[in-house]
Amino acid sequence: MPDTAKAKATFIVSGVTHSYNQTNALNSIELTINEGECVAIVGPSGGGKTTLLNILNSSIKPSTGKVIIQGKDSTNYTPRELKSVRSRISLIPQNLALVDSFRVWQNVITGKIGQHGFLKLLKNLTIPAKEQLTEIHSILDRVGIEEKLFSITKNLSGGQKQRVAVARSIFQSPAAILADEPVSSVDPARAKSLVELLIKISNEENTTLLMSLHNLELAMEKFPRVIGIRNGTVCFDRSPDQISKKELQELYQLEENEILEDG
Repeated sequence: MPDTAKAKATFIVSGVTHSYNQTNALNSIELTINEGECVAIVGPSGGGKTTLLNILNSSIKPSTGKVIIQGKDSTNYTPRELKSVRSRISLIPQNLALVDSFRVWQNVITGKIGQHGFLKLLKNLTIPAKEQLTEIHSILDRVGIEEKLFSITKNLSGGQKQRVAVARSIFQSPAAILADEPVSSVDPARAKSLVELLIKISNEENTTLLMSLHNLELAMEKFPRVIGIRNGTVCFDRSPDQISKKELQELYQLEENEILEDG
Protein backbone atom coordinates (compact mmCIF):
# COMPACT_ATOMS: atom_id res chain seq x y z
CA MET A 1 0.00 0.00 0.00
CA PRO A 2 1.40 3.42 -0.93
CA ASP A 3 2.50 6.02 1.58
CA THR A 4 -0.54 8.25 2.08
CA ALA A 5 0.91 10.65 4.62
CA LYS A 6 1.85 13.36 2.14
CA ALA A 7 -0.79 12.75 -0.51
CA LYS A 8 -4.26 14.23 -0.76
CA ALA A 9 -6.89 11.53 -0.46
CA THR A 10 -9.82 11.27 -2.87
CA PHE A 11 -11.39 8.44 -0.87
CA ILE A 12 -10.87 7.20 2.69
CA VAL A 13 -12.83 4.05 3.51
CA SER A 14 -12.93 3.34 7.23
CA GLY A 15 -14.50 0.22 8.73
CA VAL A 16 -17.00 -0.14 5.89
CA THR A 17 -19.28 -3.15 5.94
CA HIS A 18 -22.24 -3.65 3.63
CA SER A 19 -24.87 -6.37 3.69
CA TYR A 20 -27.51 -7.65 1.27
CA ASN A 21 -30.24 -9.79 2.81
CA GLN A 22 -28.11 -10.42 5.91
CA THR A 23 -25.16 -11.52 3.78
CA ASN A 24 -22.04 -9.38 4.01
CA ALA A 25 -20.80 -8.12 0.64
CA LEU A 26 -18.04 -6.08 2.32
CA ASN A 27 -16.36 -6.75 5.65
CA SER A 28 -14.64 -3.94 7.59
CA ILE A 29 -12.90 -2.43 4.55
CA GLU A 30 -10.04 -0.01 5.23
CA LEU A 31 -8.65 1.83 2.20
CA THR A 32 -7.15 5.17 1.22
CA ILE A 33 -7.14 6.14 -2.45
CA ASN A 34 -5.10 9.21 -3.27
CA GLU A 35 -5.69 11.95 -5.79
CA GLY A 36 -4.47 10.92 -9.25
CA GLU A 37 -3.86 7.28 -8.33
CA CYS A 38 -4.56 4.50 -10.81
CA VAL A 39 -5.77 1.42 -8.93
CA ALA A 40 -6.99 -1.96 -10.17
CA ILE A 41 -9.42 -4.02 -8.08
CA VAL A 42 -9.31 -7.76 -8.76
CA GLY A 43 -10.96 -10.83 -7.33
CA PRO A 44 -13.56 -13.49 -8.08
CA SER A 45 -17.11 -12.68 -9.14
CA GLY A 46 -19.31 -11.82 -6.18
CA GLY A 47 -16.29 -10.80 -4.12
CA GLY A 48 -17.49 -7.24 -3.46
CA LYS A 49 -15.78 -5.21 -6.20
CA THR A 50 -18.96 -3.68 -7.63
CA THR A 51 -20.38 -2.99 -4.16
CA LEU A 52 -17.21 -1.11 -3.23
CA LEU A 53 -17.39 1.05 -6.37
CA ASN A 54 -21.06 1.83 -5.77
CA ILE A 55 -20.29 2.90 -2.20
CA LEU A 56 -17.47 5.15 -3.39
CA ASN A 57 -19.88 6.68 -5.90
CA SER A 58 -22.43 7.16 -3.09
CA SER A 59 -24.98 5.14 -5.09
CA ILE A 60 -25.45 3.06 -1.96
CA LYS A 61 -24.69 3.77 1.68
CA PRO A 62 -22.54 1.40 3.73
CA SER A 63 -24.28 -0.57 6.44
CA THR A 64 -21.55 0.50 8.86
CA GLY A 65 -18.40 2.59 8.66
CA LYS A 66 -17.48 5.84 6.94
CA VAL A 67 -16.50 6.96 3.45
CA ILE A 68 -14.64 10.26 3.27
CA ILE A 69 -14.83 11.73 -0.24
CA GLN A 70 -12.47 14.63 -0.90
CA GLY A 71 -12.31 15.41 2.80
CA LYS A 72 -16.04 15.10 3.58
CA ASP A 73 -17.95 12.28 5.25
CA SER A 74 -20.41 11.08 2.60
CA THR A 75 -22.72 9.48 5.19
CA ASN A 76 -23.58 12.96 6.52
CA TYR A 77 -24.28 14.65 3.18
CA THR A 78 -27.56 16.43 2.59
CA PRO A 79 -29.33 15.39 -0.65
CA ARG A 80 -28.03 18.54 -2.35
CA GLU A 81 -24.46 17.90 -1.20
CA LEU A 82 -24.74 14.27 -2.28
CA LYS A 83 -25.82 15.33 -5.77
CA SER A 84 -22.85 17.70 -5.96
CA VAL A 85 -20.28 15.12 -4.89
CA ARG A 86 -21.69 12.48 -7.24
CA SER A 87 -21.42 14.94 -10.12
CA ARG A 88 -17.64 14.85 -9.60
CA ILE A 89 -17.39 11.06 -9.51
CA SER A 90 -17.91 9.30 -12.82
CA LEU A 91 -19.08 5.69 -12.75
CA ILE A 92 -18.70 3.57 -15.88
CA PRO A 93 -20.93 0.57 -15.14
CA GLN A 94 -20.40 -2.81 -16.74
CA ASN A 95 -23.45 -2.30 -18.99
CA LEU A 96 -22.14 1.21 -19.88
CA ALA A 97 -25.60 2.78 -19.28
CA LEU A 98 -25.79 4.31 -22.76
CA VAL A 99 -29.07 5.18 -24.50
CA ASP A 100 -28.93 3.26 -27.77
CA SER A 101 -31.41 5.55 -29.53
CA PHE A 102 -29.32 8.65 -28.76
CA ARG A 103 -26.68 10.02 -31.05
CA VAL A 104 -23.16 9.78 -29.68
CA TRP A 105 -22.96 13.45 -28.72
CA GLN A 106 -26.23 13.13 -26.78
CA ASN A 107 -24.89 10.23 -24.70
CA VAL A 108 -21.73 12.19 -23.97
CA ILE A 109 -23.67 15.28 -22.91
CA THR A 110 -25.56 13.27 -20.26
CA GLY A 111 -22.30 13.18 -18.29
CA LYS A 112 -23.23 16.55 -16.78
CA ILE A 113 -26.77 15.73 -15.71
CA GLY A 114 -25.69 15.91 -12.07
CA GLN A 115 -24.26 19.38 -12.57
CA HIS A 116 -26.97 20.96 -14.72
CA GLY A 117 -30.18 19.23 -13.69
CA PHE A 118 -32.82 17.56 -15.81
CA LEU A 119 -34.38 20.63 -17.47
CA LYS A 120 -31.07 22.05 -18.67
CA LEU A 121 -30.01 18.59 -19.80
CA LEU A 122 -33.23 18.30 -21.82
CA LYS A 123 -32.49 21.62 -23.49
CA ASN A 124 -28.91 20.60 -24.26
CA LEU A 125 -30.08 17.29 -25.71
CA THR A 126 -32.46 19.13 -28.01
CA ILE A 127 -30.56 22.31 -28.91
CA PRO A 128 -26.88 21.87 -27.99
CA ALA A 129 -24.66 24.93 -27.89
CA LYS A 130 -22.02 25.05 -30.62
CA GLU A 131 -19.23 25.21 -28.04
CA GLN A 132 -20.55 22.03 -26.39
CA LEU A 133 -20.49 20.12 -29.68
CA THR A 134 -16.98 21.42 -30.31
CA GLU A 135 -15.87 20.23 -26.87
CA ILE A 136 -17.50 16.82 -27.36
CA HIS A 137 -15.88 16.44 -30.79
CA SER A 138 -12.51 17.20 -29.21
CA ILE A 139 -13.11 14.58 -26.51
CA LEU A 140 -14.17 12.00 -29.09
CA ASP A 141 -10.95 12.76 -30.94
CA ARG A 142 -9.03 11.95 -27.73
CA VAL A 143 -10.73 8.56 -27.48
CA GLY A 144 -10.35 7.82 -31.19
CA ILE A 145 -13.93 8.01 -32.50
CA GLU A 146 -14.30 11.67 -33.50
CA GLU A 147 -16.05 10.64 -36.75
CA LYS A 148 -18.91 9.10 -34.71
CA LEU A 149 -20.14 12.44 -33.28
CA PHE A 150 -23.56 12.25 -34.96
CA SER A 151 -23.84 8.45 -35.20
CA ILE A 152 -26.74 6.57 -33.58
CA THR A 153 -25.24 4.73 -30.63
CA LYS A 154 -26.96 1.40 -31.32
CA ASN A 155 -25.08 1.19 -34.63
CA LEU A 156 -21.66 1.25 -32.96
CA SER A 157 -19.49 -1.74 -32.16
CA GLY A 158 -18.98 -2.84 -28.56
CA GLY A 159 -15.54 -1.25 -28.43
CA GLN A 160 -16.86 2.04 -29.83
CA LYS A 161 -19.64 2.11 -27.25
CA GLN A 162 -17.08 1.69 -24.49
CA ARG A 163 -15.22 4.71 -25.84
CA VAL A 164 -18.45 6.71 -25.83
CA ALA A 165 -18.80 5.85 -22.14
CA VAL A 166 -15.21 7.02 -21.55
CA ALA A 167 -15.91 10.25 -23.47
CA ARG A 168 -18.97 10.83 -21.28
CA SER A 169 -16.74 10.51 -18.21
CA ILE A 170 -14.20 12.99 -19.58
CA PHE A 171 -16.99 15.48 -20.40
CA GLN A 172 -18.09 15.24 -16.78
CA SER A 173 -14.68 16.67 -15.66
CA PRO A 174 -14.60 14.26 -12.71
CA ALA A 175 -12.27 14.12 -9.75
CA ALA A 176 -12.48 10.32 -9.99
CA ILE A 177 -13.46 7.69 -12.55
CA LEU A 178 -14.79 4.39 -11.24
CA ALA A 179 -14.88 1.75 -13.98
CA ASP A 180 -16.67 -1.55 -13.29
CA GLU A 181 -15.34 -4.26 -15.62
CA PRO A 182 -15.24 -1.86 -18.60
CA VAL A 183 -13.44 -4.34 -20.88
CA SER A 184 -15.38 -7.53 -20.16
CA SER A 185 -17.10 -7.70 -23.55
CA VAL A 186 -14.26 -6.97 -25.98
CA ASP A 187 -11.28 -8.90 -27.34
CA PRO A 188 -7.87 -8.73 -25.58
CA ALA A 189 -6.38 -6.13 -27.95
CA ARG A 190 -9.30 -3.74 -27.49
CA ALA A 191 -9.35 -4.41 -23.75
CA LYS A 192 -5.69 -3.44 -23.47
CA SER A 193 -6.26 -0.35 -25.62
CA LEU A 194 -9.15 0.86 -23.47
CA VAL A 195 -7.30 0.29 -20.19
CA GLU A 196 -4.31 2.21 -21.55
CA LEU A 197 -6.63 5.02 -22.66
CA LEU A 198 -8.22 5.38 -19.21
CA ILE A 199 -4.82 5.37 -17.51
CA LYS A 200 -3.56 7.99 -19.99
CA ILE A 201 -6.57 10.22 -19.26
CA SER A 202 -6.06 9.77 -15.52
CA ASN A 203 -2.42 10.81 -15.81
CA GLU A 204 -3.18 13.80 -18.06
CA GLU A 205 -6.02 15.12 -15.91
CA ASN A 206 -4.66 13.99 -12.49
CA THR A 207 -7.94 12.13 -12.12
CA THR A 208 -8.21 9.25 -9.66
CA LEU A 209 -8.95 5.98 -11.48
CA LEU A 210 -10.32 2.83 -9.88
CA MET A 211 -11.05 -0.06 -12.20
CA SER A 212 -12.39 -3.48 -11.33
CA LEU A 213 -11.02 -6.13 -13.68
CA HIS A 214 -11.40 -9.84 -14.30
CA ASN A 215 -8.37 -9.61 -16.57
CA LEU A 216 -5.63 -10.23 -14.02
CA GLU A 217 -2.83 -9.91 -16.58
CA LEU A 218 -3.92 -6.38 -17.51
CA ALA A 219 -4.25 -5.39 -13.86
CA MET A 220 -0.77 -6.63 -12.99
CA GLU A 221 0.86 -5.20 -16.12
CA LYS A 222 -0.74 -1.74 -16.30
CA PHE A 223 -1.52 -0.61 -12.75
CA PRO A 224 0.97 0.53 -10.10
CA ARG A 225 -1.39 -0.56 -7.33
CA VAL A 226 -3.60 -3.66 -7.20
CA ILE A 227 -6.21 -4.44 -4.55
CA GLY A 228 -7.42 -8.01 -4.23
CA ILE A 229 -10.92 -8.57 -2.77
CA ARG A 230 -12.45 -11.92 -1.92
CA ASN A 231 -15.62 -12.57 0.09
CA GLY A 232 -15.85 -8.84 0.85
CA THR A 233 -12.41 -8.73 2.44
CA VAL A 234 -9.23 -7.04 1.21
CA CYS A 235 -6.67 -9.83 0.76
CA PHE A 236 -3.83 -7.64 -0.46
CA ASP A 237 -3.20 -4.02 -1.44
CA ARG A 238 0.25 -3.55 -2.97
CA SER A 239 2.21 -2.90 -6.12
CA PRO A 240 2.17 -5.87 -8.56
CA ASP A 241 5.83 -6.73 -7.94
CA GLN A 242 5.04 -7.27 -4.26
CA ILE A 243 2.14 -9.67 -4.86
CA SER A 244 3.08 -13.34 -4.83
CA LYS A 245 1.73 -16.05 -7.12
CA LYS A 246 0.48 -17.84 -4.02
CA GLU A 247 -1.63 -14.81 -3.04
CA LEU A 248 -3.15 -14.66 -6.52
CA GLN A 249 -3.93 -18.38 -6.48
CA GLU A 250 -5.58 -18.08 -3.07
CA LEU A 251 -7.59 -15.06 -4.24
CA TYR A 252 -9.26 -17.07 -7.00
CA GLN A 253 -9.39 -20.47 -5.31
CA LEU A 254 -13.10 -21.31 -4.98
CA GLU A 255 -14.34 -23.24 -1.99
CA GLU A 256 -16.76 -26.09 -2.63
CA ASN A 257 -19.76 -24.03 -1.45
CA GLU A 258 -18.84 -21.19 -3.86
CA ILE A 259 -18.52 -23.14 -7.10
CA LEU A 260 -22.20 -22.98 -8.04
CA GLU A 261 -22.84 -19.49 -6.71
CA ASP A 262 -24.03 -16.90 -9.24
CA GLY A 263 -22.13 -13.60 -9.60
